Amino acid sequence: MGIVPISLDFLNRHLPLVGGLNNCRMMELGNQQMYWHPNIPEGSAAKSWFERMGARHTSIDSNGELGSIKLDLSLPIERPEWIGTFDVVTDFGTGEHIGINEHIRKPLEGLYQCRANCHRWCRLGGIMLFMNPKTGHWPLHGFHYFTMAHYQRLAEACSYTTLELSEHPSGGNYVDGWQIHAAFQKMSDAPFIALERFTEICNSTVFPA
Repeated sequence: MGIVPISLDFLNRHLPLVGGLNNCRMMELGNQQMYWHPNIPEGSAAKSWFERMGARHTSIDSNGELGSIKLDLSLPIERPEWIGTFDVVTDFGTGEHIGINEHIRKPLEGLYQCRANCHRWCRLGGIMLFMNPKTGHWPLHGFHYFTMAHYQRLAEACSYTTLELSEHPSGGNYVDGWQIHAAFQKMSDAPFIALERFTEICNSTVFPA
């Protein structure tokens, strides 16, 4: 999806914890575009906008477009210089698309690696923001549909502090449906949970298309 006004409202509620956008080191999942914002060109690259606001912005997408780095989020990404360095990591509608490829045959394994990458990249005290489709909404949109319980259990398992957990219509779009918003603060340098624990959480809280 793109970044709509409700996305920026969500981000802005939690940015003060890391000192705001100026000089913020930001990791964004996907080559996001801007939509429905006054005075921002429709469909323009979110990366360009965040950089104009002073963020030190990195984005990752398998297509490498709009200034993103061409990498596969469903695999472990070995970039030592990124470990524990980002003030904010955002998933504004990318995680649900992480699924089967030539390396991954089970979509949950791809989602696991994506979440593990986010965990490794976020610094201690940094924040992770997720906006993903609520179960029963956004038909045929991706591989995964989420519940509030998924994020509750993930936060508990990873010792994240939950800053916000809510559900909202998608930027005022009631046709396609609602999303879950989850904001976490990373409070431990412990490694991400094991695949088996993640799968156990997801089996009852994340659902396929």
